[in-house]
Amino acid sequence: MGPSQDNNAEAYLDASFRTWLEKLMRKHHVPGFSVAVVSQGQIHADGYGLALLPDVKAKGDTLFPMCSTTKSFTCALLGILIAEAQSKTPSSKTYPGLDVLKDRGWQTPVTQILPQASSPHPSS
Repeated sequence: MGPSQDNNAEAYLDASFRTWLEKLMRKHHVPGFSVAVVSQGQIHADGYGLALLPDVKAKGDTLFPMCSTTKSFTCALLGILIAEAQSKTPSSKTYPGLDVLKDRGWQTPVTQILPQASSPHPSS
């Protein structure tokens, strides 16, 4: 799998990718899927199948419930941060978008995010 001609984001989501993904979706009974590819600063997104049964098509910007899959992303991110020796840094400093947590006294070290051992109360 990969770009058929150009090395740009859109080329990754070509007809061969669509064929491969739709076959995989049928095999695993997945009704819909959205994919985004970032390559050389370009973002291209596309939707496959259905966003909502019975007839709402998925698009590149369709949002699907992710449930607990974000735990896997958190684990991968934690591994990267530990490798960069930032595991003692409060998450609100590592991720500026989480300043609202700091304003409420939440200074959770990154190592506590994975086991969900954090608490919004500083005394906990």
